Amino acid sequence: MRRDIALIPKVIGVGEIAISDHRSSQPTFEELARVAAEARVGGMIGGKAGLVHFHVGGGRRMLDPLFRLVKETEIPIGQFLPTHVNRDRELFEQAIDFARMGGNIDLTVQGSNPFFPIATADALHMALAAEVSTRSDHPELRLNGSMPIFDEQGR
Repeated sequence: MRRDIALIPKVIGVGEIAISDHRSSQPTFEELARVAAEARVGGMIGGKAGLVHFHVGGGRRMLDPLFRLVKETEIPIGQFLPTHVNRDRELFEQAIDFARMGGNIDLTVQGSNPFFPIATADALHMALAAEVSTRSDHPELRLNGSMPIFDEQGR
């Protein structure tokens, strides 16, 4: 990863790594820390962002893996970019806390989508009301990506 980020012009980081999601590979803390360190150093060598982009699912851990990385490593919070944080209110409130600590967050832009009940405009208003800095007025567009429908047993 370090070499690819440093040497391949269009590569600016790593992602998407799924966390808090039953569809993820369930990476350990140590694996996440190693990936983040590789991305950080590769970015520094190549003069790039070295971001680690995280797909955040609907699992109960929400952003806990990222808070732990920030607390237990020396990797700056700005290296992490969690996306889909407007998936539900509790996750979004945690994302606001993450942003207040200096982190970046990414919203999924959607129309009427039951998987993302917080409308994009509402999420932006909530972030601004919480005095979260917005460096961009256009969140990453992810319109109706993978939107599987599960039954009560998760099938």
